[in-house]
Amino acid sequence: MEFSETYIYNVKRELGKLRMFSDISETLSELFSSSSGETEEGMDLLPLFIGIGATLLFVFLVFLAVTIIKNFWNKYLFKIHKKAFIQKINKMECFSSDLPEAAALHSFALRCWETGLAIDAHTDRSNNVNLVSDLVYRMCRELKMEKLDCALNFCAAMIYDIGFLDIPGYIFMTEILTQDERNIVKTHVMRFQDRMDFIPEQWQVFFTQVVMYHHENINGTGYPGGYSADEIPVAARMLRIAESYVSLTTARAYHRAKTSRSALVELKSSPFYDQNLVSVLEKVVSVKNS
Repeated sequence: MEFSETYIYNVKRELGKLRMFSDISETLSELFSSSSGETEEGMDLLPLFIGIGATLLFVFLVFLAVTIIKNFWNKYLFKIHKKAFIQKINKMECFSSDLPEAAALHSFALRCWETGLAIDAHTDRSNNVNLVSDLVYRMCRELKMEKLDCALNFCAAMIYDIGFLDIPGYIFMTEILTQDERNIVKTHVMRFQDRMDFIPEQWQVFFTQVVMYHHENINGTGYPGGYSADEIPVAARMLRIAESYVSLTTARAYHRAKTSRSALVELKSSPFYDQNLVSVLEKVVSVKNS
């Protein structure tokens, strides 16, 4: 029997379709078989994923609890320190009630202290606000300054580094600074305009001079203006000495703490400081350590 070419073509086409369906069937069978295997494997990993999720949730909850407890503890400590500071200034003669500015000075001193705490936290310094301000106050008393002058110098010694709040905090954690980072740090004496609006207008000039000039050296090698001798206000010269003494006798990221005697020797041999005021510092430190 002979078949026409058309018939033969149609038969081949139908057989081709059958082979195509067969291939598709095999492909689907393999796919379903593979999916089934992956599903079983996924089911085996499910307890692991649940365990990891539970662990991460536990860690998060612990972190949250620690953060909440730490915040409450810090607030509690702040209240204690605030109460102690108020008691301290109540005992200081420069904040006595016989001054016309007594009420304003009390609230202003508290604001300066709170600002000083923020500066210490930002710069990673421990108790700098209290150490420097107490030293400056004792120097003022030794110089027999008027009560108001003692109070203003005391307050200025708590916020003199207020410009540091505008400088990235990582710089203060670095042991060795690059020249660019040193230049950034030096700008803090000019970064105060937007942060000193809480200072009463009648005291603005005094505080501006202290903040701007507290890194000027008596021999004219300081910054930002390179002023010397009497061009530098007494308050800034005194603060320069007190700050340097506290820095030398306190451990910092960039140096170890020195003894009081070593710090005084360094200050007395340096051309940067007013030696008359260094002598005043030596007296008040000797009285404190005796």
